[in-house]
Amino acid sequence: MLRKIALLGGDEFRPECEPVDRAVLKSTGKSSPKILIVPTAAALENPTLASLNGISYFSNLDADASSLMVLNSADSNNQELLKPLTESDVVYFTGGNPRYLIDVIENSVFLEQIYNVLDRGGVVAGSSAGAMILGRYMSFEGWCSGTGVAGNVVVFPHHESRDPDTLAGKFFEESIKGIVGFGIDSQTGLLSMPLGWTVFGKGNVTVYSQGEWVKYSDGETISTALG
Repeated sequence: MLRKIALLGGDEFRPECEPVDRAVLKSTGKSSPKILIVPTAAALENPTLASLNGISYFSNLDADASSLMVLNSADSNNQELLKPLTESDVVYFTGGNPRYLIDVIENSVFLEQIYNVLDRGGVVAGSSAGAMILGRYMSFEGWCSGTGVAGNVVVFPHHESRDPDTLAGKFFEESIKGIVGFGIDSQTGLLSMPLGWTVFGKGNVTVYSQGEWVKYSDGETISTALG
């Protein structure tokens, strides 16, 4: 079964993000899918505000939105707190601090249940830090492991502020063989589809693979054969 993954470049919950978010909701096949906003990455800032912004935004898109306040390691192993995951159609990780997020969910019951969501056809989405941790590796104050939920990729969010040539030189010098880099602009996203990753939004997705980089724009598909 195809894993349904959405990777967003940041600045989530804005009108410009609607193309990718509507595609995510549509992919569930439900008229009012249940979506859980997970503000773990914002736990050191204002997780309540992050979750409320997500709930308001997705409610306006006709989703049944609520929050899942996994804010620390104890929460990520709290079976009672995690019960809503068993009925969720979409799990959405907000932006924030990717290192904190990965430390909280690594080797947790929560992460196990994320795979259960995918196995029953649900969608796992992440924006900025939330997208970074879904890759096999992530680049944040040095290289470290991600969850690998999205496969052998590394995500560079807010990519519109990066120079592709400079990033390519660093990425290909330091990266591990077989890893594809996704440089995703803010308010832009990727959704896994049968033929590859499809781009949605006003910006571009720059793909770093096999020693070169290529830009993709709204509606274009990135082949899963890259690597």
